[in-house]
Amino acid sequence: MRDKILAEFARWEGVKYKLGGTSEKGIDCSSLMQEIYHTAFADTLNERLPRTTARQINHGVGTMRANLRPGDLVFFRMASSERHVGVYIGDAQFIHASTSKGVMISSLQNDYWVKRYTTARRIIV
Repeated sequence: MRDKILAEFARWEGVKYKLGGTSEKGIDCSSLMQEIYHTAFADTLNERLPRTTARQINHGVGTMRANLRPGDLVFFRMASSERHVGVYIGDAQFIHASTSKGVMISSLQNDYWVKRYTTARRIIV
């Protein structure tokens, strides 16, 4: 699973963040998750991920942070009504579309993400 996700990351790495974006010209975090899952796991998933973080956070089954596995979606609270999502790849790292740096890998152990982490969802059980 990790290898499939990293293969998709290679395709998207560095693409700039664009709210509502869905292409290599600019992409937002929830659309990136859709693209990674749709391409990497088309043979495993029987439905497409929802488009928004508000809907993705209710998809799959909840999992504890201590039990994260590659492929789990990780969610963060950025502001009172703003959420952010990434996909866990192991070793306390996740892929996401950063508003400042585009598609990148970040550490869940970074204080910035530790303070904002809210939950995780396992999409492929």
